[in-house]
Amino acid sequence: MMRKVALVRGNGLSKFELQYYYPLKDKFKLTGICSLNNKFSVYDELEVIRLPSVYDFEVLIPKILKLRKIYQRVFYYELFWQKMFGLEKVLKNFDIIHSADIEYYYTYQAAKARLKYNSRLVITQWQNIPFAYASRGYKFVESKRFEILKKAVDAIIAKSERAKLSLILEGFSGEKVWVIKPGVDINKFKPMEKPEVLVKKLGIGKNDKIILFSGRLHWHKGVIVLLNAFKLLLGDKDIDPAKVKLVLVGTGELRKLLYDFSKFLNIEKNVIFAGSVDYDEMPKYHNLADVFVLPSVPTQRWQEQFGMVLIESMACGKPVITTMSGSIPEVVEDKAILVQPFDFLELYKAMKKILIDEKLASEMGKKAREFVVQNYNAEDVSKKIEKIYDSIL
Repeated sequence: MMRKVALVRGNGLSKFELQYYYPLKDKFKLTGICSLNNKFSVYDELEVIRLPSVYDFEVLIPKILKLRKIYQRVFYYELFWQKMFGLEKVLKNFDIIHSADIEYYYTYQAAKARLKYNSRLVITQWQNIPFAYASRGYKFVESKRFEILKKAVDAIIAKSERAKLSLILEGFSGEKVWVIKPGVDINKFKPMEKPEVLVKKLGIGKNDKIILFSGRLHWHKGVIVLLNAFKLLLGDKDIDPAKVKLVLVGTGELRKLLYDFSKFLNIEKNVIFAGSVDYDEMPKYHNLADVFVLPSVPTQRWQEQFGMVLIESMACGKPVITTMSGSIPEVVEDKAILVQPFDFLELYKAMKKILIDEKLASEMGKKAREFVVQNYNAEDVSKKIEKIYDSIL
């Protein structure tokens, strides 16, 4: 009889993460559990249970700043944002409950269900800053809720060494923490010719040099820094501004500001806002690029937790420029150009260096591809997860 696994992800159930579990479908019966307004597409074949959550209510609140702030203070900052109604009852008949991130309320619900039904609990942890629990901070680890989490969890999958060290600092046993870094489908994310259909769709010239960014258009992704650096690049005497484009893939709260800022800098003709792109289409966008840039900047409670787009681009054989934020140096090692966060000057210099030196760009791309194949193959991730499941049953 197949063991049943509940993948509890709130509003974050996605093909991106499911790629690690889907290969296990012949050994485990997988069920995704998410909120009504789950933000991502999932595999059609996967059984999915959708439950109302506190997150879903945000959609109903008018976009009035004062109301949003009240909502966030009551629910988000007090760590109730991801509560899912009826979750504990749904989890009754599962052998393994696999949740995500210590601070999410649905993970606490999963912990209570594990203790009530004597199932097993696995938690995937991305957070790499210790005690970064909203307004509660380090006081959260003294709460009854945290104690239940510590008691209930059978294994924690830390997505980086930094995440593991943070968990240990917070009091979790290192023996329960496994470091399994995410991977990519190296048969999907691979070097290809620039897709002509996409070139035409975005209005890009055949000989244009493309700088690609992919991610949320939020402050912590450093896109404002990127625009400043791009402005300097276009003004460089060694660069033909008519043949360089910056493609921004993603949506977010700063989209209008970034569009207005590009107009202010008088570079709007060179900046293409591609909007939201389905995960299955991302290999085409990565292969559109001559260089990929992720200029993440840290905030008080967040620093880059991994940077999946980095290894996706590297798998496509692209040179990468990024910053020394959070786990990024651990992820890319010496296979990318690293600059300090917020340093628009060094970012501009790095972009110029790659765009004018085709030999360097080619060598970086080849080494990047080899590095990902050896270290970030999604198939290897699936095998490691299977090993954890077997060890706790």
